[in-house]
Amino acid sequence: MTFPIARSNARRCPRRSGFTLLEVLVSISLVLLIILGVNQVFALTSRAVGAGNALSTAVRDARNVQSIITNDLSNAEIERAPFLYLDSEVMLAFRNKEEQLADIDFNPASTARGTVETSLLTVDRDKNGRENDPGDQTPRAFLTSRTHRTDVLKFFSRQSGRRQTGNKTTFVSGVSASEQYITYGHVRQPAVIDNLTTGQLPGIGPTGTALTLAANPNNFYATQWVLGRVVFLLREPEISGSNKIIRDTTLPGSPQQTYYGRGNSATPASSMSPFSENSQSTTTGTMIASELIQYSFYDLMGMGMERHRTDIMPFFINAGRQATWHDAIAFRHSAYPAPSRPLTSQGVARTVPCFVKSCTQFVVEYAGDFMRQKDDGTQDPDPSTGPGSGKWFADGSGNGTDGVIDYNVSNEGGVLKRSIRWYGFPRDVNNDGKIVRNTGPTSTNADVVPLRDYTSTPLKFERTVLPIPAGNDYGTAQGVGTNAHYRCVWGPDTSSYPRPKMIRIVMAVDDPAARIAREQYYEYVVELP
Repeated sequence: MTFPIARSNARRCPRRSGFTLLEVLVSISLVLLIILGVNQVFALTSRAVGAGNALSTAVRDARNVQSIITNDLSNAEIERAPFLYLDSEVMLAFRNKEEQLADIDFNPASTARGTVETSLLTVDRDKNGRENDPGDQTPRAFLTSRTHRTDVLKFFSRQSGRRQTGNKTTFVSGVSASEQYITYGHVRQPAVIDNLTTGQLPGIGPTGTALTLAANPNNFYATQWVLGRVVFLLREPEISGSNKIIRDTTLPGSPQQTYYGRGNSATPASSMSPFSENSQSTTTGTMIASELIQYSFYDLMGMGMERHRTDIMPFFINAGRQATWHDAIAFRHSAYPAPSRPLTSQGVARTVPCFVKSCTQFVVEYAGDFMRQKDDGTQDPDPSTGPGSGKWFADGSGNGTDGVIDYNVSNEGGVLKRSIRWYGFPRDVNNDGKIVRNTGPTSTNADVVPLRDYTSTPLKFERTVLPIPAGNDYGTAQGVGTNAHYRCVWGPDTSSYPRPKMIRIVMAVDDPAARIAREQYYEYVVELP
């Protein structure tokens, strides 16, 4: 017997195989590309948000600055004040560490000022790996990431205010006053944070050997700089003959105030304290030599604007000091944004002057009626058109002014249009790459130049002026020299000369984290009372 062969209907399952090596590599590559793309999106978003936050901070600071500066200058005392001080200069510094590291010829260890200045003023503009070509040198007069205006403005104001600092053992004080002495300018910052006295100037410093990063770690880069606003309340001692200032004379036991004043032995013709550098503090008239005014320990002065006429007026008008008395007030205050440790009243007090952080440019210019002009804006030397016997600029005898703020005239399509003429340290306003000096009574100039350039000789309040540049162009590499200053100081010895009618401030704020491509500029114009 035969049996049939059984046949199975089940199908044989195919053998499963894994990914090939090529497929795995392709998959990993695609995943990596996706991760890199997502990471790039997040990085770009983070940078955009960071830049937006930096810009928002700069705008917020600028708005705050505008209201404070406008209020201070709108209440300024110009005619009866002891003095009005404006000093303009250029300081050199890298914007930040990244810019320093990218520089080709900079040696961080060098202390030779000429060598350091050359490194800062030369930039590889043609990208050929050298910084010694003729077009690589930056003129000092132009505002760049390495050439910075650090002007100083000092004036008096009539407005009510309260002390923002305390005494030696107190952090706050309730003393108020209706007169103030205000200083705007970049502050000195100490190399050691807990040093409550001296501080280093911004950048490499203006004179002598250059400051290195190691010697100036807190004030070397421009983004580290702090614009200061130092406000002293002016108040007379309430108790005659005792030189004591009491917070409230009607309140028994009210504490005596520590203030900057004049020593009991100070004579009118020998001292400008408490306005001068190295003025000392006191509570009773006995001076404390270790607490100098530039250290910013206190914000109170024991002298009002009117008493200066009897106490220090002879110093101003002394014939032997008229040319140099303003040197006594030519100093910067020391401050730091963070208090020292352990916490003390003086350590906290020095944070008060810190006004705007990362302020890389602070430019101050002035306008006023200093000359008589024709309708086309040129100077008017013709005595038949007005008083003055041919004097077309102020001469201290009432000649040379016409009651109109000096102006420039531009021809726009055959129509003459006026614009305010601003005076100050040379600055390129129309962005033509040059700063042309005025060369005569028939010239007009859109750029900012010293008033001396229009009058041929400095007026009495122009205490320091720049040398006349070759070719009458301040915008060349040699147009503005090392340590150049333009200092104007109006005081009792210039009372017969006109004073400014308007102040213009140009300020730049940067980001220390380099989240924005360049600093942000802001301009404020204030009409003086």
